[in-house]
Amino acid sequence: MSYFICVLYKCSAQQINTIQVIPANPTTLDTISLIVDMWFTSGSCDQHMQQIFISGNSIYCSTLHCTGMLTVICGDVDTFKINPLPSGNYTSYIQVDQGGLPAPCTPGIVAGDSDSVTFVVTPVTGISNYVKEDFFSVKVNENDINMIFKNPDEVRLITLTDITGRLLFSSTTVSDNMRIIKPTSRGAYLLNVVLKEGTITSRKIISDH
Repeated sequence: MSYFICVLYKCSAQQINTIQVIPANPTTLDTISLIVDMWFTSGSCDQHMQQIFISGNSIYCSTLHCTGMLTVICGDVDTFKINPLPSGNYTSYIQVDQGGLPAPCTPGIVAGDSDSVTFVVTPVTGISNYVKEDFFSVKVNENDINMIFKNPDEVRLITLTDITGRLLFSSTTVSDNMRIIKPTSRGAYLLNVVLKEGTITSRKIISDH
């Protein structure tokens, strides 16, 4: 039976289940969250320490969990916050270690689990709020989002996404004065306008009522 458990859990006292990047398609204006879901072979998971270090396009994240003596599978989720980054391709390396309480604890002899995730940060083209100074303006009303385009023929696509990158609205039909239904949930959203020449302009929308 002990051999079976060793194979199932890769002989490790800790394991990374999933790594999630939020938002899924970050821009140079976004604060990025790396959500790391993991489990440990003893509990409880009451205390932990984490570090993050950025070198060029590599991001190194490490977490050390101090666990108790209970012989249970203990799950936990860590969040690493990353300030807005320059545009480019990035790789984040995650290292998870486990030690015994009380804190500060030291990791065990066997190295903890490690994994990595890649994501792309895209640039955002800033635009004015005034039609007379630019081609696009937005007004967030109580029930809708009002978009006014100076030259709608220049626009190829409009999309609205939430902060995780989930598509909420998409249209290739553009008029000089458009209205779309505003999301009912409070929070931040991203309105993206793709021009026929290929330029992408994004505007962050805040729904607070």
